[in-house]
Amino acid sequence: MALTYQSEKNVTLSRRNGTELIKLYPGTVGAQVALTAQNGVTQTDAQKELEAIHTKIDGLLTNADAMQYKGVINADGDLPATYEPGWTWKVGTEGTYKGRVCQSGDLIIANTSRAGSGNADGDFDIVQGNVDRPVSGPDTSTTDHIALFDGTDGMKLKDGGITLDELKQSVADAAKKWAVHLDSLPESMPDELADGGLLFVDSAAVSGS
Repeated sequence: MALTYQSEKNVTLSRRNGTELIKLYPGTVGAQVALTAQNGVTQTDAQKELEAIHTKIDGLLTNADAMQYKGVINADGDLPATYEPGWTWKVGTEGTYKGRVCQSGDLIIANTSRAGSGNADGDFDIVQGNVDRPVSGPDTSTTDHIALFDGTDGMKLKDGGITLDELKQSVADAAKKWAVHLDSLPESMPDELADGGLLFVDSAAVSGS
């Protein structure tokens, strides 16, 4: 996160009177003022000291990955073309922001620095803010396998070990009969007869054939 301060010229110093800043007279600049720290070290150029302080703060904020709240936005166009890493906006209206669907309460965080050009959707990270009970899955799974709850908390899933088509076939097989009675001898085994099941045909129909 970049901080804005004067580094190419001397800063004109002011004194505070309530909420009002009054410039020192005559126009005193940082290079004309000496600062003595608590450890007794004197910096004879306040301008350099101010720049050093800003540089240190800038580095601390960057290392801390600090976020700076910029307010609520209600449309993708509300995001500015100039931003710094850590600038954060809260989504107020559900919609598509930077190519991704967002809901109210989500956070949009800039991850790079732009000054009005070269902007891209990838300059932003989206943090979902309305997840009440997130559900997690296993490290690996098999394509098309059914997911099953793992445990009783309703927040973990596991691989079911079977596809939907395989499950349907298992149900169909389970519904087949182990014994089928017919009045006549069929040309082929009935579909409803399970593998290994028994087919009973009327004796008269068999003897007549």
